[in-house]
Amino acid sequence: MEPTLEYAQSSNHSSKPPRICNLTRIGVILIMATLLCGLLGLSEAQAETYEISSLASFNYTNGSSPYAGLVEYKGNFYGTTQYGGKNGFGTIFEITPSGTLTTLYNFDSSDGANPEGTLVQINGKFYGTTSEGGAYNTGTVFQFTLPAKNGEDGTLILMHSFLGANGDNPVAGLVQGTDGNLYGTTVLGGANYDGTLFKISPSKPYKLTTLYSFCSQKNCPDGSFPYAPVIQASNGDFYGTTSAGGTGYVGTVFEYSPGKNGSVGTLSTLHSFDSNTEGHWPYTGLVEYNGNFYGATESGGLVGTQDTGQGTIFEVTPAGTLTTLYVFTNVANGANPYGTLVQYNGNFYGTTEGGGTYGYGTVFQVTPDGVLLTEVSFDNLMNQGDTILGSYPMAGLLEYNGSFYGTTTAGGANPYGTVFAMVAK
Repeated sequence: MEPTLEYAQSSNHSSKPPRICNLTRIGVILIMATLLCGLLGLSEAQAETYEISSLASFNYTNGSSPYAGLVEYKGNFYGTTQYGGKNGFGTIFEITPSGTLTTLYNFDSSDGANPEGTLVQINGKFYGTTSEGGAYNTGTVFQFTLPAKNGEDGTLILMHSFLGANGDNPVAGLVQGTDGNLYGTTVLGGANYDGTLFKISPSKPYKLTTLYSFCSQKNCPDGSFPYAPVIQASNGDFYGTTSAGGTGYVGTVFEYSPGKNGSVGTLSTLHSFDSNTEGHWPYTGLVEYNGNFYGATESGGLVGTQDTGQGTIFEVTPAGTLTTLYVFTNVANGANPYGTLVQYNGNFYGTTEGGGTYGYGTVFQVTPDGVLLTEVSFDNLMNQGDTILGSYPMAGLLEYNGSFYGTTTAGGANPYGTVFAMVAK
């Protein structure tokens, strides 16, 4: 485990775009507290104290570019890297809270390649997707079982290889519905090649059902290119986002109501983003809190009278009314949020892929009324500091026992990404 710094959170008064930026730069981090005013006025944020540390730096041999977040199981954390490993197609790894990293599986393309979505753990097994590879090189769904003994490889079962017609490029992770099935999205493929919503049985023969093909309506008012995972809300329906399409052509929030007795249900557009005022391209998923849904757009947002923001945080009601809570207007405060928010103690925590004091991303906290505090600004001063936390976080955070854990796609002691921790003291 690498050196740590203590950080005291200050009181606060306060067409399809390219998704992946240049990751060739190498990042480190300096810790800071940035005082901001919220979009809706001034309020106070309770002070917290964290110990910030880098748990591990990837070196390509043990993985590279972890786009996915982490999942906890029996006190350890599990995730994937998009590249690297023995065959270069990505890995599944385990990391302990003290920073011991173990590669559990190396993808070889035939069983999937380039996983980007966060794993889901069900009864001791892990389920996930790969964005490429499989029988047709259009992505897979897999089941992974931990190794029986330390030092051995885990066991991976290829549950499904996408064909294109039933989906292509599943970037998002999966969620288990109350019916026991796993639900997910593909960015491409389907009847119109604008992406799909699907479900798959976690048991043999792993039947996959396409629930909806996006852009099934003229000019795609129903959305297209869903990058994010869906959630099942307290009312039993599934909610998600598309990164494009809608009446404004810059993305939607959708609702899927399952059919009776397992039949295919109906999908409706809950909200279409206004391309002039509400932000562009919601790559993140949603989180439910107090009956409403919260998410982020990667770009855009109204600054004065101009659509020049660097992304937004929004609230949307089950009736489809959207409120912009925060607009990233100053790049120093963070820019371009990709990862799904996590709710903790009534506030939301997330990451931005860019911006911050040094331009390599941030960790932030935002209140439901739009007051934002930058927790961490990632840096690129490799070998000039004693804390090497990485750069360009693309995934959301994992909250565990009041602390937060995440990944960066680049930087660290090597240029291949890190796992970092914000441990509450």
